[in-house]
Amino acid sequence: MKINNLLPFFSFLIFASCIKDYNTIGTDILKSDTFKTEVEYVPVQIKQKLIPPFKSIGLPSYQLGKIQDGVFGNR
Repeated sequence: MKINNLLPFFSFLIFASCIKDYNTIGTDILKSDTFKTEVEYVPVQIKQKLIPPFKSIGLPSYQLGKIQDGVFGNR
């Protein structure tokens, strides 16, 4: 191809890249009232206990502490 054939393409590309009209992708897909959220406050109880030092070998595979939940049970 000759350079004269590519000149209009590159001219358009340079001109199009200088336009400062930004578009946000996906803003008009869903209506603004599609999702409604509400705030819910839940009481949280925290206890700390001083424990002696322990070995940390294999920590990713062991759970430290207890989980006490009325719905899901105790672990």
